[in-house]
Amino acid sequence: MPESGEAWQRLGEMLEGRRVALDPKYRNLVRFTAERGIDYRLAWDVEHAARTNYRRPTLTAIEVAYGWRPGSIRLVLAGGDPVELDSAATAPASPLSAGEERALANWREAVRLGVEQKRNEGRAPRRNGTGRSA
Repeated sequence: MPESGEAWQRLGEMLEGRRVALDPKYRNLVRFTAERGIDYRLAWDVEHAARTNYRRPTLTAIEVAYGWRPGSIRLVLAGGDPVELDSAATAPASPLSAGEERALANWREAVRLGVEQKRNEGRAPRRNGTGRSA
């Protein structure tokens, strides 16, 4: 992209502000990149305008990680404002695969059913409203 260095610096400042606006814990770039599924060096480079030679799929990955709609980086570099994704789309990705999520849900259900069965048999303690055994 032939945009000026100043445009890339503006982009970096906006991305850094967006990162912290998504969640204050994201002041830590390492945490942000780990939870949002983006490479640390890539995020650091774009936030610090360290380079400007990104391919389109890379820019899209950056936009999605920061909760922006694809094409927002081009808008910012042209002097405009980014377009934010809705809040559901900006939630961090689960570190579990879909299969692992299903297995975990099945395990939780099996544990719940096992505890319920033991309660019905009188072998498991009942909980009062405080989370303590009655």
